[in-house]
Amino acid sequence: MSQSNDVMENNARIGARGDYTRWLLRRYDALDIFEFEDDPPPVSLRDIFVPIYLSEEDTDDEKMDQETPLNEEDAIGQNAWNCIVEHPFLALSGRPGSGKTTLIKALIIELCGQGRSQLRERLVGNQGILPIPLILRELPEIEAVETLDQLVAAWLEREADEATHKDHPLDKLRLQQSIAPDGDKIPLLYLFDGLDELGSNSLREKVLLFAAEAVRRGHRVIVTGRPNGFQGLDFSRFPALATDLETKTAEQITTVSTLAFLLGGLVHGLWKGEVIDSMGKALLLSQEMDGKTERQFAEKQLQLRYLQPFAGPQILQFIETWYQLRNEWKRQMEEGLARFQQALEKRPYLRTLARRPIFLTMMSSVHVSRTRMPEGRADLYGAIIELYLVRQENNRRRRYTLSGEPMPHWPEDELRLALGHLAWHSQQRSDEHEGEEVDDRRIVWSREEMEGTLEQLLGTDDFISIKPKQAGLLLGYYLHPAGLLVEPAEGKIQFAHLSFQEFLCAEHLLGLAGAAGISGFMDLLGMELFANLGQPGWDEVALLLMVLYAEQTQKRGHLELFSWLDPTRTTDARFFYKAFIGDELPWRQNREAWLGYAFGLALLHPELGLAETLKQHPELAEVGKKWFMELLQTKDDKKLWQHLCRPVKGFNVTAQKQLETLGGQRWTKPLDDKSWDVSQNATEAHAYSLLTLIFQSGWLKPSAETRELRPVDEPELLEAIAGWLNQRDPKKTIFSTRRQEKSHEGYLISVTNIALSLDALVPDQGTLWFAVAERIPPDLWLLQGEAIEPELGYLDLFSQAPVLLAIYAAEQLPPRTRLSLLLYQAQLMVEAMASGRAFDDWSRSRSRSLSRSRSRSLSLSLSLSRSRSLSLSLSRSLSRSLSLSLSLSLSLSLSLSLSLSRSRSRSELLSKDARLSYELRQRLKSLTGIIISKTNDSALESLAVALSQFGLRYAARDWFDEQAGEPAIAKRRGERKGEPLPTELRLFDKKGRLLARQKRENWLKLRDWLQDADKILQFTFQGNLAAADEELLRNDLIQLKKCSWSPLSALDALLADWPEDEPERPCGLEAAEAPLIAAINHFLQT
Repeated sequence: MSQSNDVMENNARIGARGDYTRWLLRRYDALDIFEFEDDPPPVSLRDIFVPIYLSEEDTDDEKMDQETPLNEEDAIGQNAWNCIVEHPFLALSGRPGSGKTTLIKALIIELCGQGRSQLRERLVGNQGILPIPLILRELPEIEAVETLDQLVAAWLEREADEATHKDHPLDKLRLQQSIAPDGDKIPLLYLFDGLDELGSNSLREKVLLFAAEAVRRGHRVIVTGRPNGFQGLDFSRFPALATDLETKTAEQITTVSTLAFLLGGLVHGLWKGEVIDSMGKALLLSQEMDGKTERQFAEKQLQLRYLQPFAGPQILQFIETWYQLRNEWKRQMEEGLARFQQALEKRPYLRTLARRPIFLTMMSSVHVSRTRMPEGRADLYGAIIELYLVRQENNRRRRYTLSGEPMPHWPEDELRLALGHLAWHSQQRSDEHEGEEVDDRRIVWSREEMEGTLEQLLGTDDFISIKPKQAGLLLGYYLHPAGLLVEPAEGKIQFAHLSFQEFLCAEHLLGLAGAAGISGFMDLLGMELFANLGQPGWDEVALLLMVLYAEQTQKRGHLELFSWLDPTRTTDARFFYKAFIGDELPWRQNREAWLGYAFGLALLHPELGLAETLKQHPELAEVGKKWFMELLQTKDDKKLWQHLCRPVKGFNVTAQKQLETLGGQRWTKPLDDKSWDVSQNATEAHAYSLLTLIFQSGWLKPSAETRELRPVDEPELLEAIAGWLNQRDPKKTIFSTRRQEKSHEGYLISVTNIALSLDALVPDQGTLWFAVAERIPPDLWLLQGEAIEPELGYLDLFSQAPVLLAIYAAEQLPPRTRLSLLLYQAQLMVEAMASGRAFDDWSRSRSRSLSRSRSRSLSLSLSLSRSRSLSLSLSRSLSRSLSLSLSLSLSLSLSLSLSLSRSRSRSELLSKDARLSYELRQRLKSLTGIIISKTNDSALESLAVALSQFGLRYAARDWFDEQAGEPAIAKRRGERKGEPLPTELRLFDKKGRLLARQKRENWLKLRDWLQDADKILQFTFQGNLAAADEELLRNDLIQLKKCSWSPLSALDALLADWPEDEPERPCGLEAAEAPLIAAINHFLQT
């Protein structure tokens, strides 16, 4: 052939390729984005495409963050264009509607466009690159072809036919010559789209083999499919992997190595078992190859990436480009974009839908057509379903037009009825799956099962136009194009989003109930809907049904459905609050009318935390607090419930009766269950429940002063609580309950829930403070004292706020608290001399009693958080908390190593306390680094005991030194100046500090004094004690003698290890340090 002919042929091939790229532009640039319109205008993909991101992990759009502002969200993963440049062999996996097809189209448009393309330059420099879009579902020949070249030839035949049909003929022969292996050597990009849509694993394996061959030839390849398309592939079917090396030609060896390396990237996370075995054969063969060649192939391994849901910036960019598609929309773009963004950030369910391009497209269409987003989910879902059915119908019409066959009429009501029936059955089947997670509730049907269900349904009297024999066609109608129903795997079908399943189920049930007539309406809903409340997804169905019913009844009838609820059932209570607090239902002024009902449910189920959601409606605060005052002023608990259930305009009469009767039964006889922790009796349970409601409401005004001391600024309400407490509990017994324990000598005292609830409200002074403080008996007070600091790791061991407030009192203490403080000082006196095994046993026993006294109620966490801040703000120094934590470390821990790991952190902090001797600080510092590595159990236990006892001695000295240094503290505690205990006992100096040496005989005198109630009361009150208070305190002292953690029991434990022939012992800090230093030295030497 002459040179001129060569030039002409070359130019002809260039022209053929140019015609081909223009054909690709024409075919793929036009986007069916308005296919839900009857006569949609053309839209260019370039006008609407938003960058898509890829990642190695699949991300569930329903589990993404909903709190971060949209414009501050970060896109997940890597920009798709960057990923395509980096990886010549790429597998793209995406869920239905995630944008796989759109990404492929956008890639084709980018590479075939006439202007400059940065992506094209990054891929091939100044060269061109020719896309080969192999849409696998459109190539039935794939079952027969055996090579990549045969597949490309079959594709080109179809492509040329379609182009000719649309008046854009292609030069098929020259195109084939250009892209042939021995042709023009131009760069190609093979796009294998829809791997999951092939009928079998063997076909998928064949396509992957073709893809690997294309990469081996030096071209780029992208394979797309849903996640199921890359699962379950058996590579042992590849002939190249089953043949010995000796029988292979060089070309075959290259193919084997290519497969080993290029397909190896997919093994991780996709195939196991036999796949690994078969790949192993290929890897063995590849080891025979030249190292350089292997490295080249390794750079081209098949990389799997997942299309990521849209992040905020992508969503906003899409909406902005959407508004620019039509001139009439551009004029309202700024306002519309702001409204759209506001709706997405206000309603999390909208943001979840918007993360998937297919639903964002439908939402955008709804938004621009109405100039706003529908106010409720039901309205939005209904609008999207209407668009979906219009789109499916338009696609159906186009298919029949192309085929030339007459199209049977399928009315929309029958199409929607069938879809609702499938949703209802899916929702029913979700009950079989345990778990609240979305993935646990997604029901996957087999195609045969769903088609059979439709066939049976179409045979009923509800369907006239759509026949049972058309069940398969109907299913195809719902599935193509993908929308509300999708195929996550071959032959498997599910709803694309649970929200649409739940809405269609609600719509279907409402229709069934309406068809049942007036008498059967509530019966059907009761059986098919309300009986399922609490099951995953059914609360959403019920709420959507109520919204739909409200629209049918002029926004009134929905409230009647609440009368079906049983106020004693936790599932019903939770559902009511979801409906009451949310914005889905049209409440108008009726929320205030139903406030009493809401309070009643919260009172019956205090552990559910229902009232915590009331803070979302601050507009109800004033009327709510008025309710609180009225309830606190009722004479008794029966009157309280009657007041709660009184008729109110706008409050459904039937629901009122249900609350009065069924709710009244539970209120009268509270049951100790998961939703109500009854720690004492009905009176205490009622009190706890009411206070929990008041505090959880979030309506109480916080104090502008130090909130740890005065949590709320509601003087009238606090006064009312104090009066109510005095009226309900005249005997002052409601804060504690005692019970005998068989496995424990003596008894166990527990703090009741009402006491813990009040921790969150009680101020440091005033009527309520006094009423609360005088209800803590000495045995409960002494068990807590300055209990361990929760910040240091012991969540069970903490003091109630009134106990800590009493230690640093802001005003005069009630007599009971003064007695408790006196006895606590006697206990601290004993702890200041802590030593011996008997005392160590007492200390552990007290700690266990404190831990067991705690109820795991909701109020405990409220009290705990309050006590934490109080202890930090009120303690003079952290050293006392640290030493107390040391003293309790052994008692609480489940194992010695756990105890000592905590002791290590305490000793590390104490090693920095300048009040300790230099020698002890150095020992503690050296101890912190190795305390866990030691394995000598005996040495470990001895060290732990020494740390524990030193902690108690150190904390006790700290108490008395502080009190002596600040006489005002002792005065506020109601004590005598410089006289923590009677002077005649000779335990303190004139300022109230511990004597450096203590005589045993004086401790025996202390023991006698602790057993004499008259002497105790006389010393504490000096005759100034009312008769009623005296009777109460004498009973307290009698009770105290029975308790194993009293000062007397502590003193007996100490004296048990203090021999009679040892008349005195040192009590200074040096004496306290000596046994600890000895224990540390022994520990370090073992």
